Amino acid sequence: MTVRFGKPEAQIVRLLAARLPGVAVATRAPQTLPALFVRPVAIGGSVRTAALSQRLVQLHFYAATASAAADLAETVLAALVAAGQDPTEKTVRRVDVVGEPAAYPDPDTDRPRYSATVALWLRGTPQP
Repeated sequence: MTVRFGKPEAQIVRLLAARLPGVAVATRAPQTLPALFVRPVAIGGSVRTAALSQRLVQLHFYAATASAAADLAETVLAALVAAGQDPTEKTVRRVDVVGEPAAYPDPDTDRPRYSATVALWLRGTPQP
C-alpha cells in the first residue's frame, strides 16, 4: 500500500478560508489584488514517514501598507498554528513557523508585501 499526500497550498487555502473568511487566499495573484491577500507557495520539505509528510510553504502577505501586511502575517500565522493544534483537523496535523515574518518587497506591484515560511505536517491518504 502507498500513501499519497495532497498539495500543501490547497490545505492552506482551505484552512484560511474557514478561519479567516475576510482574507482572500489563492495560489495565484489576481490581476487586481484584494485589500488583504495571501499567496501560499510550496517550496519543498524534508521529512516523510509512512503516514506524515512535512511540507514547507512560503506565504506572501499583501496589504495597503507595510504595517497592515505585517499584521496580516501575524494573524494568518496564528490561525495556521491554531489549525495545526485542532484535534478535529484530520489532514494538517501540525503547523510550525520556520521563517518569521519579514518585509519582502514585490518588484511587480507597488503593494507592500511581507513573507513567512511554515512547515505543514500533512497526513497522507492510503492508496490501494
